[in-house]
Amino acid sequence: MSVSVSNSSSSPPFNFYKYITSSLQITFRIVQLSAIFIPTLLILPSFYLAERCFSYFNYTPSFWLHGLKWSIELCGPTFIKLGQYASCRPDILPASLCNILLLLRDHVHPHSLSSTRAAILHTFDAELEDLFLEFDTTPLGTGAIAQVHRAVLRPDYTSTNQPIECAVKILHPHVASMIHTDLQIIHWFACIIDSWIPNAQFLSLPDEISTFSNTMHRQLDLVAEAVSLSRFSDNFAKTSPKTHLPVLFPSPIETNLVSHKNPRVLLESYVCAMPLSKVMEMGDATPNGVVREIMQATLATYVQMVGVDNFVHVDMHPGNVFVGFESETAVLEGSVISALRKVESQRVWENAIRRLVDTGFRPRLVILDAGLVEELEEAPRKTVMQLFFALATGFNGQQIGEILADQSTEKFSDVQPDREKFIRGIVNVVDGIKVREKEGGFDLSQLQLGKIMGHIFSLARECRVKLDGSFASVVVGLMVVEGLALSLSKNAGETRVDFL
Repeated sequence: MSVSVSNSSSSPPFNFYKYITSSLQITFRIVQLSAIFIPTLLILPSFYLAERCFSYFNYTPSFWLHGLKWSIELCGPTFIKLGQYASCRPDILPASLCNILLLLRDHVHPHSLSSTRAAILHTFDAELEDLFLEFDTTPLGTGAIAQVHRAVLRPDYTSTNQPIECAVKILHPHVASMIHTDLQIIHWFACIIDSWIPNAQFLSLPDEISTFSNTMHRQLDLVAEAVSLSRFSDNFAKTSPKTHLPVLFPSPIETNLVSHKNPRVLLESYVCAMPLSKVMEMGDATPNGVVREIMQATLATYVQMVGVDNFVHVDMHPGNVFVGFESETAVLEGSVISALRKVESQRVWENAIRRLVDTGFRPRLVILDAGLVEELEEAPRKTVMQLFFALATGFNGQQIGEILADQSTEKFSDVQPDREKFIRGIVNVVDGIKVREKEGGFDLSQLQLGKIMGHIFSLARECRVKLDGSFASVVVGLMVVEGLALSLSKNAGETRVDFL
């Protein structure tokens, strides 16, 4: 995809009409958000009292948290993504809140075909029929920011002069302007909270919102996503045959089309696969060998991203992880995958998967949506590796506590981190881990990273030790991936990967 870049450096003249329009838009949006959030905030005292009353029974009522989740989902893509981003900061937010925010989902209706046509015309200066031999009008999937269609690109526009089956990712209309308005409002409120509420400086909300804004802008940048997909593909293509992971990323399609400098459409290679959630839905009907391969590939993929490539997909939830099948000579046909996706009987599913295995097919992972990636700087990356090494070997808690305390990103004169208490807590956590090594591997039955990191994040919040944002994001991403692996089978304890 070629991109033209404007060389103009002069600022545009003041546009009074645009200023008035923008002000009215922001005002209307504030009224709309107030109508959604004020009822939720009004019942907050009731939740607080109920939490205090039920704490004696070691029970936390969650009605208010679920109401907050519902309100966030009503507010649209910016707030859904903000909630998902906040769920990755258990070092500064309560675990109960983070757990609810992790459940946020994109409830978005597909945009119209006319909007799809407009986006294609905007990006390529060509009509839909002129570019594609086939175009499925029903989306393969719809998210908060974009939707994806299957299509066949005409040979006139391909580098091989052959028709190419592709996935067409299209941004929703007006999503960029809506996100821009919401980010302005969120930043204003973050500054108010930071200035008016005592001890709120520990949260450094303006800085967190700035980081989140950069994240949202990356999600809207389809050129950057194309670069990320290419890099992921190259990283896993270089893997030696001995350690080859059955992992595939869609690749951006090379065309002779000239795209707009701010494209709203991305053409990717089409990979036929089924959602990982389908395998999870079938439960024990999936043969153990297949489950084991999927779990090992999922964990090992994330380990390679963090430990080898230092280029990490931090949004590997079940909606972005798919499963296909391949043999040494062929890839399972799309018609078979489509039929498997429709299977509801566990017995039919089990027989179908066993037949695939008997004919030489094995599962492969397909990972989509490279809009959220992290590339760790040297210090947080070193912290991640040393932390996992200490956890896997069951010692050196003092050193890990000191490393995490030293890389605390904020130190305020009025909210000092309790360094010694934090280190003592880390030592207690690490000393409580009993890891039995098996041939240099990582035994999930002995070590559950989610529980361990939950303790560490709770200590960080209690002791006012604010961890590096990219570090927290990568660690929470690994906790999500581990959760996927453990959810695939009740026999997850039999699975092992060479983690270190």
